Amino acid sequence: MRIVARCFLLPLTLAAGTVWAQPSLVPRFEVAVIKPAPDCVLTPNGGGKLGLMSPGRIEVECATVWSLIGGAYAVDEHLQRRRVQIEGGPRWLKSETYSVTAKAEDGKSPVPMMLGPMMRALIEERFALRTHTETREGPVYGLVAAKGGLKAKASAPGACVPGDPNRPPQDWHPNSDTFKNCGIRNLRARGGMVLEATGVTMSELAQSLPLDRETVNRTAIEGRFDFVLRYSNEDSPAPSAESAIERSPGIFTALEQIGLRVIPARGPLQFVVIDSVQKPTEN
Repeated sequence: MRIVARCFLLPLTLAAGTVWAQPSLVPRFEVAVIKPAPDCVLTPNGGGKLGLMSPGRIEVECATVWSLIGGAYAVDEHLQRRRVQIEGGPRWLKSETYSVTAKAEDGKSPVPMMLGPMMRALIEERFALRTHTETREGPVYGLVAAKGGLKAKASAPGACVPGDPNRPPQDWHPNSDTFKNCGIRNLRARGGMVLEATGVTMSELAQSLPLDRETVNRTAIEGRFDFVLRYSNEDSPAPSAESAIERSPGIFTALEQIGLRVIPARGPLQFVVIDSVQKPTEN
């Protein structure tokens, strides 16, 4: 069975395991403008084109409502990444495109919060979106230990701060030099991507792997670890013969280098079913 690595519709950089707030404390957009963008061109994977991104402000230049919903439900109120399947809704959700410009009322909300829970609240308001969730058994991936065991360094005590539901992160922006919370940063680099893990559990790693299915931790490995994965998507184009940049290995090979494997399995899947939705109200 071939396993394929894929990106989410709206790529997000998250700190896995970072807990930010209870649902009642999720900030809201102070100003949000949603406009039809009928002449824009979608990205090859059908996702939105992200424009200006900074703490407290986002711009999505071209996106279907389907991709906005997919990105909004991919992050929970605690900034933890999750994979959900979207079902239902009219055809125009996947064909009509919109631009979104929004500013957070607190002026400093991190991008994952704005593209996740805050976008979800905005869509529910402007598109009158109503959904319900279902859990079903289906195909997943299992993260397991490879022969020889894990080859990652255990985190030093106090090197980072695990998520705490009663405290915000020590720094608002996970790409900041002063970011001290345990978590994962997934960054673009020469030849592919770099996944930097600081104080990460195997469950948090499984949730953050950029695969086309839910990945479940089945390693039985306890504790928090630090490691770096340099990888490339298997379906990305190969470098030209003249290129001096060596492409990183596929993510499955990269995982094996630190003593982990991904195998096909069965497990629970979360589905978000669209009950009703309308075209957006005027701004």
